[in-house]
Amino acid sequence: MADIKWGYSMNQWNTVSNTIRKEQIERAFKVVSVCGFDGIEIQVGTGRWSMLGRPELIEKTFGSLDEFKSFLRSCKLEKVVSWFYDPGAFSAEECTFGRNPINPSEHDGIVEALIPFAKCLQALDALYIVVRPMPSYWQVAPVTEDKIKAAADCWNKVGKMTKEYGIKVLMHIDWLCAIHSEKDIDLILKYTDPETVGLAIDTAEFTLAGIDPKAVYEKHHDRVQLFHFKDVQVVDSLEEYKTENADMILNT
Repeated sequence: MADIKWGYSMNQWNTVSNTIRKEQIERAFKVVSVCGFDGIEIQVGTGRWSMLGRPELIEKTFGSLDEFKSFLRSCKLEKVVSWFYDPGAFSAEECTFGRNPINPSEHDGIVEALIPFAKCLQALDALYIVVRPMPSYWQVAPVTEDKIKAAADCWNKVGKMTKEYGIKVLMHIDWLCAIHSEKDIDLILKYTDPETVGLAIDTAEFTLAGIDPKAVYEKHHDRVQLFHFKDVQVVDSLEEYKTENADMILNT
């Protein structure tokens, strides 16, 4: 199968209300396809309305993973390229309000939670699990090298597991993330295994954080396997990412 050049991240779609029935998913996929995209990235979710959020819900909705692959092709999409995972998100199925990758006692839970997703991605001929490497800055500040190293240890453990299924872990650093500078990016890449853990560059999130995505790519191009291309006109010059509860206040 040909490599995917352009994919679409379905978290940009209103997945809560617009992809809870099979016909709505079909409409969304066909819109994505006619806009020129060959693949999609889906997002880990929770609850029965998250039809593309969990392996068991995909199988329940489409009958099997093979039938889901056929459904993708019927919508003129080649494949699921990646699955986005935020360990800090609530999950009813895993009985957690979120896990913290800088806490070593939670590493095993994160690895275990991702095993079914790695198996599913392998069955779908996908490539990557895209992860948020650390919580939001306001939740864990001050950000120290030890905290970054602890998060790196977590993703190394995840990467060792996903390697068994032919899946690579890619860290996606957003504007609110505790990883918030080129120095931080250098550190977490230093402490992660390049064979199993790479980087996904989001042009808008980097720009908002005051990070030059081009400079990061030129420095770490050997670790970059995926780009999220988005446009943005501003930089967070007021350091609003430090605001308490920034995720709720600034992402609305």
